[in-house]
Amino acid sequence: MKATYVPDLKAEAAQCEGNFARLQRFLPDFKTGDEAAFFIETPQHSSADFTLSVVERFRYTASVEVAVHQHQVPDYFARQTFMVRVYLDARTSEVVTFARRGSFRGVYPYPNPEMFQANEKEQLNRWLAEWLQLLLAHGRSAEKLVF
Repeated sequence: MKATYVPDLKAEAAQCEGNFARLQRFLPDFKTGDEAAFFIETPQHSSADFTLSVVERFRYTASVEVAVHQHQVPDYFARQTFMVRVYLDARTSEVVTFARRGSFRGVYPYPNPEMFQANEKEQLNRWLAEWLQLLLAHGRSAEKLVF
C-alpha cells in the first residue's frame, strides 16, 4: 500500500514567505501599487510577458493576479494565470487559483477525478516561485522611460 502524502508545513511556509518577498520586489506596496508589466527574452529567442496586478485590497490581505503569456509555444500552454492571496500582516502569500481553476486543497487523495497530484497546491506555489525567480533574474520592465 502506498504511503499517504503528509505535507511539510515548514517547507511550504518558507516557500510562501519567499513568494511574498519576490512579489514585493515587483509591487513594493500592495496597498497602493496597482500594476507592473515586464518581459523576458532569452538567447533562444523565446519570450514571455508578465503582468502583476493587484485586483483586491483589504486591511490585511491583497489579491494579486500574475499573468504569464509565453510566445512561440502552443496556445494551450501560452497563458498561465495565478491568483495569489497576499497576507500583509503575516508577510506570506499563497496561490489560490490557477488557470481559472477554483481554490486548491492542501492535500488530495490520489487518484482523484480531477487527476490532481496529492501535493497540487505545494507544486503551484513552487511553480509561481520559479516564474518569479526567472523574472527577477532576466526580466525587463515593459514601461517606457520618460526623460
